[in-house]
Amino acid sequence: MNSMNRMKNLISKSTSGIISTQEVFEENITRNTLNKFIKNGELTRFGRGL
Repeated sequence: MNSMNRMKNLISKSTSGIISTQEVFEENITRNTLNKFIKNGELTRFGRGL
């Protein structure tokens, strides 16, 4: 499974609609993939260190 599919799976599994950077990295998803989702508007960055 590639990073894009792992990210979509992680988003769909989130019951609260919130995912942390730690969760992303635990799924071996790259920072680049995370930023693509943010730039495309599929994710919104709303805080740091929460």
